Amino acid sequence: MHLMLWNMKLNSSFTFFQCFIYDKPGYDCARGWVRYKSSCYYFQNFTGKTWLSSLEFCASLGSQLVVINDMKELHFLQSEIEEQVVWIGVTWNRNMNWTWLNNSTNDVLFSFKLVETPSRTCVYLSKLKAKKMSCMILLNWICKKQV
Repeated sequence: MHLMLWNMKLNSSFTFFQCFIYDKPGYDCARGWVRYKSSCYYFQNFTGKTWLSSLEFCASLGSQLVVINDMKELHFLQSEIEEQVVWIGVTWNRNMNWTWLNNSTNDVLFSFKLVETPSRTCVYLSKLKAKKMSCMILLNWICKKQV
């Protein structure tokens, strides 16, 4: 919280007013973005795109498809997406390994219910699970960038 003191001259005397300005959640994020910790998130929930188109859209905003760093962030995202299904920034590569867009070896999804299906290469997140899916399916997505 920031405290500012203003003074104002009224009837030959000074009266001091206190004005409290609170830091609001999302203050450092652009309109339409949601702040959580030190990141801003853009939840696209009305026009589906393929995984690649979602990736390109996020890049056009100076962000990337969301990379989930820990269980707290996962739970935050789940609470925001409600009943939606959204693309996230992880793929299943030819070596049968998860690859996040930032090349991390983060295994947060392994402690979550991850449903594996053969020959699917992109991953979506829902409130209950993460699942591999054809990258060509049109889904909503989440972009993420640092504050």
